Amino acid sequence: MNVQKIFEAMNQIDPNLLKPAGLIGGVCDLERVEREIIDQTEVQKALIAYTEAFPHANGWLCRQSDVIQIHAGQLPEPAPVQYGELAGDERHSLLLRPNGAGGLRWITFEERAGRRFIAVTHRHLGRPRAPDDSGAVRNLLYRVYWDREVEPLPGGFFPAATRFTGFEGLEVTP
Repeated sequence: MNVQKIFEAMNQIDPNLLKPAGLIGGVCDLERVEREIIDQTEVQKALIAYTEAFPHANGWLCRQSDVIQIHAGQLPEPAPVQYGELAGDERHSLLLRPNGAGGLRWITFEERAGRRFIAVTHRHLGRPRAPDDSGAVRNLLYRVYWDREVEPLPGGFFPAATRFTGFEGLEVTP
């Protein structure tokens, strides 16, 4: 069964057929690279390098006292980062998570042409940080990767990764 052809056929019948369920998808491969960063100074240097590589990046960083939205690669003043996600461009993303030892897991994703995963786009409701925040509310967009090569449970698809792809209505490419 060719999953990509199923998606294409459903979109030919009605381009909006998959949208009510938030299903916009295809097949691909995904490269994931993970490293540990212990020092917050190194986190800041790595964030600067990432936004230099992807100047149109957008996403969010959770710090001790606030959550900051990043748009067009504009980083806030340095402060310790606890969590975060950045969409570098349409194929690259960054995920920051605590490593349990006082540092962060720095995880990069690159979507590539391939056939291993079914990738489905999901939309998550965004909201202002506080009730009096009058700024635009933007939904968060993610790609969920379903793997059919998980051992020891062959014969089905299993969620293998989730990648932040940006905010609805904000492009991450020039």
